Amino acid sequence: MPGDYQLTARSVSGPALAGETTFTVGSTDVDGVRLELLPVPSITGRVAFVGRALEPPDPKTITLALSSVTGFGRSVANGSAAITGDAFVFAGVMPGSFRVAGA
Repeated sequence: MPGDYQLTARSVSGPALAGETTFTVGSTDVDGVRLELLPVPSITGRVAFVGRALEPPDPKTITLALSSVTGFGRSVANGSAAITGDAFVFAGVMPGSFRVAGA
């Protein structure tokens, strides 16, 4: 079917690899679509509480969620990350724009 398409792939075993590419289909077959798989990065950070109006919660009780801003089906290996001390890690993140939320 003619249109613009995005092809996304990720490894399911071995090293964590992922890639994506876009291409257009017209009225003829498409040849030569190239999809390069690269190591997937992690997102790391620290949780900080600004201000002193309330006592900060225990970081062990907080869960962070990573969600796609683009909504194009991108995902991460785990959509949530536990906090260790004040540090967090989202591993195996596909390319894209994301929002981090805490609860």
